[in-house]
Amino acid sequence: MPYELNTIRDDLQLTALDLERVKIAMAGHFEYLRHTIHQRDAVEVLGQVQGLGSSISELRRVAESLATAPDVIPSIAQRTPL
Repeated sequence: MPYELNTIRDDLQLTALDLERVKIAMAGHFEYLRHTIHQRDAVEVLGQVQGLGSSISELRRVAESLATAPDVIPSIAQRTPL
């Protein structure tokens, strides 16, 4: 895999990991809100937690597809100027 794709894949994986941490923190906030008078806010936070989960899955899917991509994309160093 070209160096640039490795870098992009690594960045996607790190971003997914960072978002996973945010998701865990937000899930804790949801639990707190759920047990208070702010239950309507809890529903909104739960939606955000679920949305983050979808984003995390998509980032990981794209990163995995880059890991298995054939080496058909030339690196920047291999490209000829227009």
